[in-house]
Amino acid sequence: GIGKTSFLEYLRLPEVWRIHALEPEQAVVILVPCFAVVPFNRSNFWRFILEQINLKILGNQELIQFVNLQLQQEILKARNLRAVLQELGKHERYLVLLLDDYDVALQVSGEHTNNDIEQLVSEIRSLAVSEERQNLSIVVTTSRRLNEIGPNLTPEKSPWYNHYVFRQLKPLSNEEANTVLAGLPMTPELRDGIRQIADGNPA
Repeated sequence: GIGKTSFLEYLRLPEVWRIHALEPEQAVVILVPCFAVVPFNRSNFWRFILEQINLKILGNQELIQFVNLQLQQEILKARNLRAVLQELGKHERYLVLLLDDYDVALQVSGEHTNNDIEQLVSEIRSLAVSEERQNLSIVVTTSRRLNEIGPNLTPEKSPWYNHYVFRQLKPLSNEEANTVLAGLPMTPELRDGIRQIADGNPA
């Protein structure tokens, strides 16, 4: 409830891109709520991403056919997304992958084992440092820092999260909190009490 999903929704807005002198038409921006991948496993994760890409490239039959070719495979892996990234590059486009509630991908559940989690974060890291990285940007949101919730580190491996830049969403300022609470029927004492309990958290 601190505004993580709202932040990703903001990043999807074409007008935000234009404010920063970026061309939204070149980007394929997809939002993946990890809790929507049911049941969560690696193949379903990659399939969800490819299906969302397909919805964003309407009008480009060549790209759609290429993505559909990947989707025909029974088990999908990171290499399928890598192939799509290469194809996007040929069309001078790139993927912006917004992974919301990434905590879900880092939790054991059903078919999603500790080994699967380690392989998934390794696959994402390999994509981020591969030749295809010029066609890919990834933003993830989590309730806690990745080093606190992901696979344990071992001395012989680099940290699986070292390609991310960490940014903590800060509590609302007094002015922002006043804007959120404006118009609600309450006394100033009650408003101040709510702000004190909530500690700047909008939810």
